[in-house]
Amino acid sequence: MALSSSSAAPVIDEALYSRQLYVIDHASMLKVMETNVLLIGLGGLGVEIAKGVILSGVRSVTLFDKQPTTLEDLGSQFFLSEEDVGRSRAAASLGKLRELNNYVAVELHEGDLDEETLSRFQVVVATNLPLDEQVRINRFCHARGIRFISTELHGVIGSIFVDLGNKFEVREPIDEALDIYSIINIDRGEKTIITLSEETSLKLGNGSLIKFSGVQGMEEINLLAPVEIKRIDQLSFSIDVDSTNWSPYIKDGVATEFRPALIMDFLPLEEALVKPKLQDFGLPKFDKAQQVHLGLIALGQFHRENNRFPTPHNAEDVATFLRIVTDLNEARHIVEEIDTAFLSIYATLSTVQISPLAAAFGGIVGQEVIKASSGKFTPISQFLHLDYTNALPANYLSLDKSEFDTNGQNARYSAYIKTFGKTVMESIFKQKNFLVGAGAIGCELLKNFAMIGLGVKGGYVQVTDMDTIEKSNLNRQFLFRSDNVGGFKSKVAAAAAKVMNPEFNVVAHSTRVGPDTENYFNDAFMGDLDLVTNALDNIEARIYVDGRCVTFRKPLLESGTLGAKANLQVVVPDLTVSYASSSDPPEKTFPLCTIHFYPYKIEHNIAWARDFFEGTFKNAIDNVNGYIRNPNYLASLDSQSKKTKLDVVKGIYETVVSHRATSFRDCVIWARLRFQELFYDRLSQMLHDLPLDMVTDAGIPFWSPPKRAPTPVIFDADNDLHLDFIQAAAHIRAFNFGIKEVENRDAIRDLVRAVPVPEFNPRQKVFNGSADPNQVADVAAAAIDEDFSSKLPSPAELQGYTMFAADFEKDDDSNFHIDFITAISNVRAVAYGIETCDRHKTKGIAGKIIPALITTTSAIAGFVVMELIKVVQKKDIETLNNTFLNLSVPSFVFAEPEPAPKIVITPTWSITLWDNLSFVEPLTFQEFIERFDKERNIELTMITCESSLVYAFFQTKHLKTEISKAYKSIKPDFQGTFINMSILGRYKETGADVELPLVRYKVQC
Repeated sequence: MALSSSSAAPVIDEALYSRQLYVIDHASMLKVMETNVLLIGLGGLGVEIAKGVILSGVRSVTLFDKQPTTLEDLGSQFFLSEEDVGRSRAAASLGKLRELNNYVAVELHEGDLDEETLSRFQVVVATNLPLDEQVRINRFCHARGIRFISTELHGVIGSIFVDLGNKFEVREPIDEALDIYSIINIDRGEKTIITLSEETSLKLGNGSLIKFSGVQGMEEINLLAPVEIKRIDQLSFSIDVDSTNWSPYIKDGVATEFRPALIMDFLPLEEALVKPKLQDFGLPKFDKAQQVHLGLIALGQFHRENNRFPTPHNAEDVATFLRIVTDLNEARHIVEEIDTAFLSIYATLSTVQISPLAAAFGGIVGQEVIKASSGKFTPISQFLHLDYTNALPANYLSLDKSEFDTNGQNARYSAYIKTFGKTVMESIFKQKNFLVGAGAIGCELLKNFAMIGLGVKGGYVQVTDMDTIEKSNLNRQFLFRSDNVGGFKSKVAAAAAKVMNPEFNVVAHSTRVGPDTENYFNDAFMGDLDLVTNALDNIEARIYVDGRCVTFRKPLLESGTLGAKANLQVVVPDLTVSYASSSDPPEKTFPLCTIHFYPYKIEHNIAWARDFFEGTFKNAIDNVNGYIRNPNYLASLDSQSKKTKLDVVKGIYETVVSHRATSFRDCVIWARLRFQELFYDRLSQMLHDLPLDMVTDAGIPFWSPPKRAPTPVIFDADNDLHLDFIQAAAHIRAFNFGIKEVENRDAIRDLVRAVPVPEFNPRQKVFNGSADPNQVADVAAAAIDEDFSSKLPSPAELQGYTMFAADFEKDDDSNFHIDFITAISNVRAVAYGIETCDRHKTKGIAGKIIPALITTTSAIAGFVVMELIKVVQKKDIETLNNTFLNLSVPSFVFAEPEPAPKIVITPTWSITLWDNLSFVEPLTFQEFIERFDKERNIELTMITCESSLVYAFFQTKHLKTEISKAYKSIKPDFQGTFINMSILGRYKETGADVELPLVRYKVQC
């Protein structure tokens, strides 16, 4: 049963929920952790919801399902096994669901679903219940303010209904960062005009709300409530506020986007069935929502009259169902024209659940539960009806009934045979698939692959991932448990998936995929595959795998997530563009001069802090070790700039001579002196060289927005932020020197008070105000004339002395790395008048953490496998779906993939990116060149093999040599079966230069 409420506030395990907290903020997470959920139905759809909700960290989940386990359940309910057949699905799943999250109480309810039971929960979720029972439960929940969500899956058609009651407050409607704009001027008047920095182009439109802060001079504007803007251009907007009598603007300030809370009213199910609000996909191929709604009501009536749902592929039941549909539509006018074929499929598959759509709907519903618990993001209002009938075989209703008859065999896969037929399933059983990545999406895909039987009879799934399991993975990579931490993801995930389906033929690798492993994942490996699925988290790897798929003409299913958002791209040879045909936007970077000298955002400080960390705690230590181990280390620096060499030598000197630490006290002294140098001396020097009243050659004040003039920081041992810096810096310094004995915070405070600090005296000009950090650096280097290299002990004197470089690790809370980044960036923020940042946000920025939710991952993986089933059937491009989800809005966009464009080589020869020329017979370069001259009227001018130039019109060395022999004379370690050749030529008829498609030449020796 659900747990009773407790007055003790829950504590968030940030190591476990780390990635989720970058989507679901701490306040929302605390609400989630106080929520008790009742889940009705533990079939494939129910277990997907349970998995997502439990991993998301609600307070408790109570399971209700008295249905006995059948062999067919094993095809979608991944926590059931053959030993569970006959047991209630809820009871059989209980133990494995409890393993998912130790913080969540997972209980079993075996009594009735009476009002007393329902009243114990804040959220009730019903799966595949008869409509009358849904109405009964919802009626009570709506009256009592209990959030209610119901969902049902009928083969390839599914529905979700959401009722969160009256006056439901959505505190944050969408998973998008607020836009923040730096202000450089405000003009007073009857309408106030705000001018923005050129580095912050205005994205907001008329009517958007803005809140002001940090404006100096015109303090009145900071007190305004959120106000609507009127866009003027990309760098300015106005507000309808009379500021004529306000104080004049002096400097600084930001305008921050404000999103008001939404208040939503939901109808109870009984009323919503009559007056439905349907999710609009806006696409002709997904225009069946009204038909599904009609089918849903008709299915409820069929069950009311027959006390069961239609039997799959039973013509009599379908006819009865269609008569009900006709009568209902005549009475209620739900659709203009009944789609008999579509609704026949709805009835035929009414009792069937398949894993991919269970995963997709389970992920969506799981996110609706989090919304209901927290008020974070916009709920579905109120029905979502979705069909994937385009994944069914052609002429589905005309296929012989024997196509869907299991004859008592393949019971585990009977739901899929009923849905797709034997022919399609036999193809799925034989598939040879390569899954690249076994993280969050990879785990979900492996589970789905095991459930549908991908590769179980004559095929296989090969999975690779070089990463090992960390605690933060456990929140969304559900195949892992705490005792798996440290193990290879691919091997643990493969083993877990095989438990779910012992027939699953999966082979795990821990080798990265890249140019350096092409001898491992070689031509024979790639050539044997039927398709590839990517579950990667970086663009470089995605582009590489995409290129291999193009070379070997293999379909690729590419997907990714970012918080509540996800995308899926279908790549099919000859039909579509490839992943690399369009690129993701590059990672946002900041100008170096902004980071190092003129920050105005906390992100600038965090980037600077990361650079400082790498330079001080890692690179400087690596330099010391390099100096000790390599007698010629200093000589090797001669090729570097003067500033770089000076920094390296000075760093070695300070580390092993002037600031060599033998105790933790030495580390505290060093930290205190670094604080003084960074935040008082350096900033004082900057203001000495670039005074506040400095004017540029153009007559403009140098310290004009977005530049902010710093204020030197006077150290205070009683200032927690200052002591945070000392504590973290000293601990990492102690690690560098291998010092084990460290002090507590109070002792550190006492130690740091006693550190003598030299008085600051300005040097000659160090800062010249240049926007080029290299010029500034050269000035700084010129100001330091000490020859540190002559003061260093010889490497021989340091033999046996070893230091320990600190490799930045964001997920180890005991190493002080994030504590240091947080402290140093925030002290600098105070100095520059920038808003400070908490540890959690700092960790996300510094660690470049990708926000992630198990719900989004589950949903997109389900849609990936639905597209895989289409690809196996060799469906036309019109049936394929590139998919874009945003579960926070919610938004579901399904679009036809972009077709592969034709590329004209010559007037008589066109290709697509998928075309390559293969030569298997032995040829010399002369014969190869003559072949193109004769067959294509093209004179070859340059040939490169695997990026090595082997022929040019001015170079005839290899003309009479067989191609692979010539190439191996250049690259003797080449192990491939085929050589990839890039060719340039000239079309002889016009003289125009042409670039030919990829040529693959079979190695002959």
